[in-house]
Amino acid sequence: VWCVGSSIIKRAFVATFDRPDGISLCLDRFGIELWWQGKGGLVWNKLLPRIKLLLKVRNQPNYLLIHCGANDIGATPLKYLMIEIQGTLEVLRNLLPNTKLIWSQLLPRLEWRHSHDRDALNKTVKRLNSYVAAEVVIMGGYYIKYPDIKVSEKLLFDEIDGVHLSKTGNEIFLNTISGAMERFHTSDDHTYPRIY
Repeated sequence: VWCVGSSIIKRAFVATFDRPDGISLCLDRFGIELWWQGKGGLVWNKLLPRIKLLLKVRNQPNYLLIHCGANDIGATPLKYLMIEIQGTLEVLRNLLPNTKLIWSQLLPRLEWRHSHDRDALNKTVKRLNSYVAAEVVIMGGYYIKYPDIKVSEKLLFDEIDGVHLSKTGNEIFLNTISGAMERFHTSDDHTYPRIY
């Protein structure tokens, strides 16, 4: 499993070093290896070149978990971002025919770089997640949701920037990824968790 995305992925990887289950999140018992590839500030149009670069050093993954796009919100109109994402998903389907895509739900934020209207941009995140998740699942992929990470739970966010996750937030994020990968690997479910 390649976990590719922005600084949320980068910081989650760093957080795995303090966990007893390590960077594999204990998924190695299912034969699942996680390869964390987070880059701070990653925007959507840099995602595909990054994946192509990774393909030069690794074989195609069984799963590609994508957590990218939040840094575009507020800077790129939602309509155009949706079109751009859909185009990239089509390219990825052809580039990685044996790889299952996983959309890792973009998270809300307490603060946004491109606007002070937090509520409006958090609503935009919800719309984007719904759209991309539907596209990915139709393609036979998967969708990971983080229902416990919400703006009302301020302790889950970095108290300095309001964008990144706190230690507790990262634990929830990693636990959810671990549970999702186990579920996807052992069942026919395409969304995790199912109850939300």
